[in-house]
Amino acid sequence: MEDSIKIRPHEKHEARDVPLNKSAKEALSRYLTIRPKIEDDHVFVTKSGKPFLVRNIRTAIERYFRIAGIENAKVNDLRHTFVAHHLKHGVSLVLLSKILGHKRLSTTERYLNYIQDRAKDTSTLSEL
Repeated sequence: MEDSIKIRPHEKHEARDVPLNKSAKEALSRYLTIRPKIEDDHVFVTKSGKPFLVRNIRTAIERYFRIAGIENAKVNDLRHTFVAHHLKHGVSLVLLSKILGHKRLSTTERYLNYIQDRAKDTSTLSEL
């Protein structure tokens, strides 16, 4: 299993590699064993093997929020939680900025407003 996943360029966003921690690699590996076997290299596909559209992914995640009893949550809350968690644990702003696809470091720096105690800088992603 690779240590990162490639995000293709999309509209104005450049391609980027997103590192995967141990939990993410294990979850992805389990998912790929049950995912329909297709030639396409999209990670998330429908039962018929067609790539999931962004709106389908959002709908699925929102459905799981409801099932879990999580109210008023949005898909981007997962992204914000990821960033806040890693900033709190000292992950470099530059590394997070690249993972998130931010063009300006100042965009990532805004998340610092939500972090009270920040650990010493590190270039390693922590487990969630």
